[in-house]
Amino acid sequence: MALATASKGTSTVAEYFTKIKSLADEMASVGRKLEDEEIVSYVLTGLGEDFDSVVAAVTARVESISVHELYAQLMSHEQHKEARDGGSNSSVNVATKGSRGGSGNHTSNNRGGRGNRGGFHRGKGGCGGGGRSGGNF
Repeated sequence: MALATASKGTSTVAEYFTKIKSLADEMASVGRKLEDEEIVSYVLTGLGEDFDSVVAAVTARVESISVHELYAQLMSHEQHKEARDGGSNSSVNVATKGSRGGSGNHTSNNRGGRGNRGGFHRGKGGCGGGGRSGGNF
């Protein structure tokens, strides 16, 4: 339930991902390991309207996006927004620069043949079987 209602609010992308990862790790510890697609779905659901363009781009994708690639895109978006708004939070810029180094080399997590509309899905109402969690962001 905490994953379904998690919200970025005023947190940074890094703080929000830490919160989501912690909740996903809790699920794994009780035997319900989440797939990347499920984590991506929860992350996108909790973003505010400032991230609508990223959500639209991710949901329009034909192939799934990995949690790591989503993190890099959200950090980049946050950095761009911060620079445009006056750069009052320099820690966002530092965190983003550190995460972008190899982001062009990430591959998406295409699990073809699963009717994966919009690039992600929660699958089985968020209660499906095991899989692979996103690991470190």
